[in-house]
Amino acid sequence: MEWPKSESDHDRTAIDTAYDVYDKHPLDESDEWGDLASFLEAASAS
Repeated sequence: MEWPKSESDHDRTAIDTAYDVYDKHPLDESDEWGDLASFLEAASAS
């Protein structure tokens, strides 16, 4: 018998899925806006 998924399990899955993009596109990968690693470094310095 399989138990129904709870709301917290669903939330955890949604969050894990959202963070999967960082495995596909690392923080230091550039795009038309620059790269997120540089932005985070500059933001932490201010």
